[in-house]
Amino acid sequence: GLIDSRRTSLGASMRLDLSQVTKATVNLKFSRFDDDVPLSKSRDTISLDTGLSHDLTTGTLTGKLSAAKTEDGTQLGFSIGRTFDLPAGSLTTSLGLTRAASGGTNLTGSLGYMHELPNGQISAQLRRGVQAGSDDTDRLITALSLGYSQSLSQISSLSLDLSYAESTVTATDSTVRNTSFGATYSHALTEDWGLNLGYRQRIRDADGTGKADSNSVFLSLSRDFTFRP
Repeated sequence: GLIDSRRTSLGASMRLDLSQVTKATVNLKFSRFDDDVPLSKSRDTISLDTGLSHDLTTGTLTGKLSAAKTEDGTQLGFSIGRTFDLPAGSLTTSLGLTRAASGGTNLTGSLGYMHELPNGQISAQLRRGVQAGSDDTDRLITALSLGYSQSLSQISSLSLDLSYAESTVTATDSTVRNTSFGATYSHALTEDWGLNLGYRQRIRDADGTGKADSNSVFLSLSRDFTFRP
């Protein structure tokens, strides 16, 4: 819906080098969500994430614990992951469990692959996780994304992306399905200025409201700035 909302966040993070190959991270975050729905109150969330990573000869082994206290309850999560270094790319995997604030435990995880080409890159990712939606309610997200980029010359490149995602509210099981396709042509006008021209199509199919789609063409200029002390 066309409803204004605001999210204000404050966070702090710390990294501990336990050894040359093992690192621990701690992240603490507070956020407040407000919207313009009549009689709606502010919703506060306090979250704590802890992670551990260990470098191996062929990649990295990771583990993560998370807890978040919300207005709907407490969300808990655990995951373990592994990154494999390949001759021309990488493979990333993770598997875990998440207990939503509204109740119920969901299996979560991800699988990502990246392959370097002589003048480009191919990437693919499949993920499933629980996260807060635009209305601050817990949603189970299942998403697949594909990407391709290719250098056409020393100053120009072409990129394509395709994605599909299902977002289900954990408390009501209502689902929204989003499909997106985009193509972007980038051209370096100078060392600092760039030109981007592209096309994007979006399709949205939601339980109860039906399907909608949009097509857009965009043209943009970009400028890089470098600061030296």
